[in-house]
Amino acid sequence: MAQSYWVGFWLVGVAINVALYVAGGDLESHTTSYNMWFALGAVLVGALIGIWQIVGVWRAAAHASRRVWRGLVRLHMALVASALVLAVLFVGVMIDQIAPLLAGIDPLGSASIETLRGGRVVSLRGPIGSGDAQRFAAVMQRSPNAKLLLLDSPGGRINEAFQMADVVAARGVTTAIVQGRCASACTLLFANGKDRLSSKAVFGFHRPGGLPGSQVLLRVSKLDEVFRTKLVRAGIDGAFADRGLAVPTSSLWTPTIEELTAAHVVTGPAVAPLGVALAQPPQAQLERDFASSQLLEAMRTSKRSNAIWLTAASVAATYGLAGASAADLEAATRPEWGHAASLAMTGADAAQLDRLMQHSLEIMRAQQATAPQLCHARLMRFPVEDTSLSPAQQAREREIALAALTAEPLPASQRVVIETVAGLKTEVLARARAKAKVSEADVASFTTRRGRDDAHCRYKIALGEELAALPDAQRTRLLRVLNGTGVFARPDLTITTGGT
Repeated sequence: MAQSYWVGFWLVGVAINVALYVAGGDLESHTTSYNMWFALGAVLVGALIGIWQIVGVWRAAAHASRRVWRGLVRLHMALVASALVLAVLFVGVMIDQIAPLLAGIDPLGSASIETLRGGRVVSLRGPIGSGDAQRFAAVMQRSPNAKLLLLDSPGGRINEAFQMADVVAARGVTTAIVQGRCASACTLLFANGKDRLSSKAVFGFHRPGGLPGSQVLLRVSKLDEVFRTKLVRAGIDGAFADRGLAVPTSSLWTPTIEELTAAHVVTGPAVAPLGVALAQPPQAQLERDFASSQLLEAMRTSKRSNAIWLTAASVAATYGLAGASAADLEAATRPEWGHAASLAMTGADAAQLDRLMQHSLEIMRAQQATAPQLCHARLMRFPVEDTSLSPAQQAREREIALAALTAEPLPASQRVVIETVAGLKTEVLARARAKAKVSEADVASFTTRRGRDDAHCRYKIALGEELAALPDAQRTRLLRVLNGTGVFARPDLTITTGGT
């Protein structure tokens, strides 16, 4: 019995636990899904080895010469068996949380990670979920010119944030929060920026918490240690970091801007939209620069997009793009000329409308399998940002936008009034929902979910297909109305707000 108990149970048991502890100590560098598989595997392996040990020691105890010794050993094994049963039951109770994570689906959701202003800005909004570290690293790799990271997040998976913070620190980007909040794991990303800019954001700090059952493999104290190291490495005051780590996971400490500034968490104010303010070049210089691009010159000279041109000029000035190439100017001001072109499409002829619709359908069908989150910006308008397009697709989209901005106004006889197609619009939207198998509530939620699954993409494609199947006259009128919804109508186009 001595050999079975001291060697088979204690020595082997200690060796296994040490091995798991060492392997689990680096889980912060892996994906959430990997960690869940590791934890589940450790529990299953531990259960099998535990059963083998318990049975072996129990049987060996029958041959013990001392009755008291035999009783104590069997009592110990009974307690170990109880603990093992509780561990297995714990996994069973938590399976509803664990199973989605094993499949790479996070109940928390995932962050919206986008490039803005021609790849010069990266925006991260929403909860940090499983797999977001890999997505973030990929976006940063595709954006070598990105110098600013805009954040608005309640936090999320700490091991994902550990990896993302390393990317932020390695790239030396500025982090900024113009509005919104940055709590829990998000604070680690913000703190690792080269410069950290904020004015009105709400920050929330607390002790990091692990995944369900992760304390078995990765001590909470180890999480604290890694979190504190990454904060202090970034230049955050150690006493401030300790105060934040003293707050329980279930609570939140929201320091004042004065406390954040004193601890070097915030190093300067954020000026919307970029967190930086550069010298304003002369108006004449910007006009000469915009004239180097047919697309931007069309937007600048169009009476229907004058206010949008002023916004684009402000963007170019803020980024210090005076004297930049036409391609750089177009990339940096894409949200502005895209919005101007979408507005102009309300008065486009049937051929232009059909070309944009077919172009968008082609792109969405390709994105459905690889980037469904981008479908939210497609079909009826030019998306603000889309880095997935090929050079040929970019050139085609630019041509469509230029044609819309330079088109002659429609004659009065072709102006659209929404009420005349309200019933048709309702029917087409209903058919699209049925085809995509989504409800009205699903469609309403797409605005906030930003297409985190392919349901939004399915719906947009179904809507495009339903529009393509309409008779020419109906399709043209409905496309004009859908393009005009949510934007300022052209002065030469009558679009009223009645109907549905």
